[in-house]
Amino acid sequence: MKSSRVAVALLTLLIAFVAVPVDGRQTTVRDLYRVGEEAMLRGDFYGAIESFKLALARNPKYLEPVVGLAESFFFLGEYSEALDYVLRAQELDRGNPDLLNLEGRIRVGLGDFEAAAALFDRVLEQQPNNLDAWFGMAELDLAFGKTTRASERYEQALRVSPQNRRALLSLILILDEQGKRDDAAVFVEDALRYHPRNAQVRFIAAKHYRREGDLAEAEYQALRALEIDPGNREAKRLLGEIYLESGAYERALGVLEELIGAEREQPLVWYTLGVAYRALGRVEEAMNAFAFAFRYQSDDEIARLSLERLITDTLSLDDPRRSRFARYHFALGKQYQERNFLDRALRSYRRGLLIDPHSREGRLRYAEVFRLKGYSAKYLNELKVLLDLGYEEPAILDSVEIQESLRKGSVSEVWGVDQYALVRQVYVLDVFVAEAQTRHPAAEGDLGEYFRSLLRHRERIRVPRAVRTGVGFGEAFGAARSNKSDYFLTVDFVETERRFAAHVAVYGARTGELLDEFQVVRTGNRRVSDALNLLADRIDSILPIAGELIDREFDTALIDLGRWDGVAEDDEWLIIKRSALSLATDRVGFFYKPDDVIGTFTVTRTDELISEGTLAQSRFFDLVNIGDKVIYERTDEAGGEIETPAMPSDLYRRIIAIR
Repeated sequence: MKSSRVAVALLTLLIAFVAVPVDGRQTTVRDLYRVGEEAMLRGDFYGAIESFKLALARNPKYLEPVVGLAESFFFLGEYSEALDYVLRAQELDRGNPDLLNLEGRIRVGLGDFEAAAALFDRVLEQQPNNLDAWFGMAELDLAFGKTTRASERYEQALRVSPQNRRALLSLILILDEQGKRDDAAVFVEDALRYHPRNAQVRFIAAKHYRREGDLAEAEYQALRALEIDPGNREAKRLLGEIYLESGAYERALGVLEELIGAEREQPLVWYTLGVAYRALGRVEEAMNAFAFAFRYQSDDEIARLSLERLITDTLSLDDPRRSRFARYHFALGKQYQERNFLDRALRSYRRGLLIDPHSREGRLRYAEVFRLKGYSAKYLNELKVLLDLGYEEPAILDSVEIQESLRKGSVSEVWGVDQYALVRQVYVLDVFVAEAQTRHPAAEGDLGEYFRSLLRHRERIRVPRAVRTGVGFGEAFGAARSNKSDYFLTVDFVETERRFAAHVAVYGARTGELLDEFQVVRTGNRRVSDALNLLADRIDSILPIAGELIDREFDTALIDLGRWDGVAEDDEWLIIKRSALSLATDRVGFFYKPDDVIGTFTVTRTDELISEGTLAQSRFFDLVNIGDKVIYERTDEAGGEIETPAMPSDLYRRIIAIR
């Protein structure tokens, strides 16, 4: 076996040095391999793949380019392609522990964890101190979210090889992710001391210092990384983001525009440019930059949200660009409507109308969804909005007349109440963004305002003040209490390349007591909007439902709650003295004394925002008056955790990128 491997190696070596004409000059196959190897070291995996394939076209048995292709596809995340090449390499060099380790890493990426562990164990049986196998086992731990176990393996590797760059950098990333910044700083110093001329070391150090808030040191390390590797686009983008965070907007523009000049299809760079232009008040350029970001990456929701916020904040209502960018949401809403996803359709149409409130087609589609959901009064109300906007067309006028005739005999018509003009019980909320770890720099403000817009579309919620970012608990509590709000929310955002997560904590504004909290994680397209809409739904669902008696005729009465609020016929509501009901301080709910219950209200007929019912007294004397409160005591728990996967991160992908 050994002699045959030697023979193959000698034959490969001889063929590798055979000169072949390439581009009109004599170049050896070995030269082609070296070009690919240098490209791979620079992180230019596409160039590496091209060179390695050229080498293999001239010598299909040349081992090193096959291994290079496996590694290049691995670093690009193309694991199936990488597996094909590593298996091909093993046919040329069977039993090579380096190739077994590489196959194991690839199988971790493919999710074939059992096979990966078997490969690493096989190597460690032969070579107990094989560091690459230890690293492979650590990556396997990371894939399962076992970061503590992974860090123990890397520390074990450092005891064998104290200057090992891969172990040092991996520990920095893990400890930063765990919030153990002081521990991470020790390994940052070691990495810089042992490997000062390595661009990746400088780059990871820059990210560490930026996370620490030491922007001056972060800038220094990013500049050193670029001195070592001037073509490092990630380091340039990081430098631009550091300038952006430090308020050096012109410097940020210089770096980012240089990156765009070299390669235009960089969505995240375009987005960051948009943030810089916006900070400098260059609105038109900011809009163009945000638009380019989602042109090159169509699922970049955050870039779209940033653009839409800029549009609504700066453009006049008759600016044609409003119509152009609202069209996306109207088209999406139509797709949802055609598939009978009516709640999603409503959300899309609302977003479109926020951008272009005067859209005839958007308003008609929005109204139509309410008709399909059975809310004829709301449908009629939206048709009248169209008339107010000047669309007095025969078809719309006819629809209004038909709907008005169909409403005869309804609860609102019988009682002569304009239910959509009622001033109903609402909860005043303040929203604060506590922390944001996002790939899109300075995105927390746009995400917070989008979340606020979703909350404001709920009938029982008011968020009158703009979202504040970077606010700690004490400041948030003080502001909410001063504002006399009912509750305040703190929100954290975490965005990776493929996932978006948000965590919300709900506090009572009077006492600052934590009342509930939950998080949601979403992947795939529209993950940002889906996650934040789900959170807004949950906030709405946990708020206690209360209304009041707005009219009465003997034992028949009217309350300002209806089908929209979940009211159904035969529901029994408690009637509480108007001054005796308050919000509980230890939970999301009400506080009242048993003696404050003065009767019950049993629903007999419902409308959209009002309901009719019969009164029953709890006392000998009739103490029930118009203005008294009605509440419905929940029998289920609406709060708690949203059932989503555990919070993942891109830590695994960042660590396997270390070379």
